[in-house]
Amino acid sequence: MLTAQNERGAVIDISGMSKQAIEQLRDIRWYCCVCHHPVVLKNGRVMISHFAHKQLSSCQAFSEGETAEHLCGKALLAAACRRWGYPFQLEAYLPSLKQRPDILIADQWAVEFQCSPLPVKRLVERTEAYRQNGYTVVWLTGRNLWLKHRLSALQRALVYFSKQLGFHMWELDVANKTVRLDFFIEQLICETACRYSQREWPAADTPLAQILNYPETASLSVKRTYHAQNIILRKRQQLAGLLANKNPKAAALQTYLYEQRLNLQTLPDYYFTPVSDFLFFKSDSVLVKRYVWEILAAHPGGLSRTAVVRLLDERLSPADWWEMPNIDRDVLLHFFVWRYLSLVKKTGFGSSPPHSREISMIPVKYDMIMG
Repeated sequence: MLTAQNERGAVIDISGMSKQAIEQLRDIRWYCCVCHHPVVLKNGRVMISHFAHKQLSSCQAFSEGETAEHLCGKALLAAACRRWGYPFQLEAYLPSLKQRPDILIADQWAVEFQCSPLPVKRLVERTEAYRQNGYTVVWLTGRNLWLKHRLSALQRALVYFSKQLGFHMWELDVANKTVRLDFFIEQLICETACRYSQREWPAADTPLAQILNYPETASLSVKRTYHAQNIILRKRQQLAGLLANKNPKAAALQTYLYEQRLNLQTLPDYYFTPVSDFLFFKSDSVLVKRYVWEILAAHPGGLSRTAVVRLLDERLSPADWWEMPNIDRDVLLHFFVWRYLSLVKKTGFGSSPPHSREISMIPVKYDMIMG
């Protein structure tokens, strides 16, 4: 930890102090700001200067074994706030939440620098607690959690969404002192690797609020080329292989379709339209797309996209979703329905889909996703 309090309760933040100045504090008795147990000042040559509990502690805000990356990351963020004059609290404990963000900016941004694996359930609980109490939570990831080729369950829980940059997540590069954004993240059916773009900023040279607001203010596009028929063919081959190997999920999907007088291996191409839905659906997207067509078939007079989303949400269960606490489920469903039906409407993908009247009522403009 980078903060502590003395016997009178005065809090000190050593993140911006020199080694020499910190050494002058050694003879003072210091205590944890949360559990009030004694802490020791460590001011060596290798690790960044910090405080640590004298004994193993049950402190609910600080865990022992804090890495150099985590300490340096907090100091880097604090320095950026000082440089640009942002009011902030380092390691501010929020008693009503029983949580301590790494840095609280302007009593609004709860910034967490996550360097090590964390149970998804715990991350969801922390995120929801921040949001329910009016804080904007920003998860910055350390080196071990940076996006590489595929998204883990934990990384999915760290993803955000904006109508300007789509799915995105944050990284903090302590070694290079930069904040990095992975955006336009996509993972298509039959692809294990993600596609994404990146932008980074030197932490000291750009106002932190400007960086964190970038997903809502950016105006740019990225052109990507997809070989749709190849993707569809690979998906068909994948499902055929799963059925041959008696995969339980594939067999359950086949049974469900059989009850609808359909066959998984002879479904029209528009069930395999390449949409970046693997980011948030655990269940096979073929099943979710079938739900969409059933909804449209039940309403031949046409439906608004909002109505399709509401009815689809009623069909889905918690088991169909990855945990993504930083994005409202309604936003995810609007994105999926808009993207899927827009692509079907534009391309057809093989034999003509039914319910063309209903499809024609789905808005195509990207900036209408949030509507």
